Amino acid sequence: MKEINILKEKIIKPADFFKLAAREFKKQNLKSIYFFRRHSQKNTFWLEYPAKEKNFYLSKEEISCLSLNKGKEVIYPQEELAGTTYLKHEAVVLESLKKKIQYYEIYALIPLYLEGKIISLIIFSGNKEKHNFYKKYKYIKKIKLEVQNILASILLYNQAIKRIIKNKTK
Repeated sequence: MKEINILKEKIIKPADFFKLAAREFKKQNLKSIYFFRRHSQKNTFWLEYPAKEKNFYLSKEEISCLSLNKGKEVIYPQEELAGTTYLKHEAVVLESLKKKIQYYEIYALIPLYLEGKIISLIIFSGNKEKHNFYKKYKYIKKIKLEVQNILASILLYNQAIKRIIKNKTK
């Protein structure tokens, strides 16, 4: 039991990593950043950091409206949704997504991948900061790869620890 508790303590919380990553973005005057993680069972993205907006999430249907699965490096949701025609049953989802984009002033999303699947989203918001994002685009592309690789390593490490714990409790 003591050994299992020691192993559980070794699990890294992704929210702690996101907090450190947010500090790096803030050094570049990119302050309004949200980190989302995929909820594996519901196939939605839930806010992981900062925790103040706990009910902020993107549903599977909203994600499909944003073309997130097409391997894009940066998605500009307002441009992505402008002039696009949707079927009637998609209109409700589209309206919900547009409200979230307006409410949170979302101007860019960056998907992070592991083995071709999106594992996390970095969302940039705040109309006052939009010009900083475009000025820092090269920096953002560089740090995106670093954040993606570190997060993937953390998730794989945690998965291995959980597997060890599971085998020890059998």
